Amino acid sequence: MKTFPGYEEPKARWAKFLGMGLVAMVLFVGATLAQGLSATEPALTTHTVATGLVLPVFVCAPPNDSTRLFVLEQHTGKIVIVHLSDGSLSTFLTIGAATTGQELTQGDEQGLLGMAFHPQYATNGFFYVNYTTTGGSGGQTIIERYHTSSAELADPASHTPVLSFDQPETNHNGGWLGFGPDGFLYLSTGDGGGGNDQHGTIGNGQDRTNLLGKILRIDVNGGSPYAIPASNPYAGSVVNRPEIWAFGLRNPFRCAFDRANGNLWIGDVGQNTREEIDIIPAGVGDRNFGWRCREGPLATPNIPAQTPVTPATEPIYNYPHTNGNAVITGGYVYRGLQIAGLQGAYFFTDFAGKHFWSIRSNGTTNSDFTDHTNELSIGGTIGNVSSFGEDAAGEVYMVDYSNGQIVKIISAESTGTMLITVTRLSSHINFAQTGADTLMFQAAVPAQPGFDPNGKLLTLNVGGAATTFTLDAKGNGTNAAGSAKLSFKKGTLTGFRITLRNGMFAPQWLDEGINPAVDASKQDVTFVIAATLDTQSFQATAHVVYSAKKGKSGRFSLLK
Repeated sequence: MKTFPGYEEPKARWAKFLGMGLVAMVLFVGATLAQGLSATEPALTTHTVATGLVLPVFVCAPPNDSTRLFVLEQHTGKIVIVHLSDGSLSTFLTIGAATTGQELTQGDEQGLLGMAFHPQYATNGFFYVNYTTTGGSGGQTIIERYHTSSAELADPASHTPVLSFDQPETNHNGGWLGFGPDGFLYLSTGDGGGGNDQHGTIGNGQDRTNLLGKILRIDVNGGSPYAIPASNPYAGSVVNRPEIWAFGLRNPFRCAFDRANGNLWIGDVGQNTREEIDIIPAGVGDRNFGWRCREGPLATPNIPAQTPVTPATEPIYNYPHTNGNAVITGGYVYRGLQIAGLQGAYFFTDFAGKHFWSIRSNGTTNSDFTDHTNELSIGGTIGNVSSFGEDAAGEVYMVDYSNGQIVKIISAESTGTMLITVTRLSSHINFAQTGADTLMFQAAVPAQPGFDPNGKLLTLNVGGAATTFTLDAKGNGTNAAGSAKLSFKKGTLTGFRITLRNGMFAPQWLDEGINPAVDASKQDVTFVIAATLDTQSFQATAHVVYSAKKGKSGRFSLLK
């Protein structure tokens, strides 16, 4: 399958993974990526939150779960829980013959590839996985639903088929899953593999009669196993597949919704020339991103002259195969609290070149392109990144495929989060009826840069009525009589969040003060804790986010 003299589809794991379009030994030189955009992002570094993983390819968190991350291991089929309090690992579920009756396929781009939690996961325990197994000429993509048997374990017997389709070849499987703000399940599919998308007369990417080279959108709540949303562009069609939301993609391995506006960002892996980032604005379907006719903004060489079946949408950003870059890993738009000045920046990297960047875009105009390679590669200790991910609070993580670790992107200015957790089991205590009571939050602080290892107790009054707290930039403030103040020293308070989980084994997370805004002048922050607990057990988590000068650590103290 030649694309130019001397070129073969790559065989080595690091080169072939994600459908890379160049041989490792080929050296490219050329233009830089900056393209004249300004670079104004804050200085960053990373913190390792988990090690000992085997070929990890994705990380995510259930809605409103601030204490855990879930990691997919590509070929073991394991979904591993990372407990953020101490970095310990436990197995949530293993996908494989014992679970489904079929082994995972073990190709470089095959295996367990994607996972998404149902928006009501806290009450229904549903989650969805995307993996490949045998079938067809190159394997088969399987989408299945599972549910939990407890807070820490999934029920392996609960697997319920949702969607499957054959792959003509073993590469370009896509693999991402995600629920949109509309409640529908979206998934990405590759073009079926090989070079130049030589499937059918126009290639799978442009062929709307199949599911390959697409973004699909289905309603898993409206039918069995799913329904077609009425607003899908081909809903009701007897020719085109009604699951299609967008098309003309080569291998959209990693995608992500911007939780602030619902826009879908797509990192589409190129072939020989360009890597691209595409955006689908929230609610806008039927976009054609041009493959196989075009690779990024350029006409694809070595295929018959072809015009996209509908007008093609330009990528919002693309870059050439220079300096070792050849395989984009799409990322996330930062919407966390911990890094001041980073809101709205989209992180992405190149799996082969190991370069790290961020960019802002409204879908038309780009700004603030920043090269973070020197900051995030940490002297070369971060290997090939197979995915980004975000936790429940919107903080961003990277999946180090080659070194088996999960690292968190943090500020180099000693910004961090005090993670405070408590679990209390009690007999028939109803806080809404007993009036004022006090929750004692024992600090469980991971050993991370900028985290105070000597955190004190934070006491919050939880009475029968909602209580309003006001904190200033130093964490000093007023609250209800009988409770304590939280004082912060050596820095600036940048956010405060408390999450209460109502019941340990039938949980429902209640956000009590979600990401309260802190204005540019760092004035008062007001948040409300509403006493709504009515259960024999509860779990609560508080995040206190601060920023301190470089070399300084935050310190929290309890004031009577």
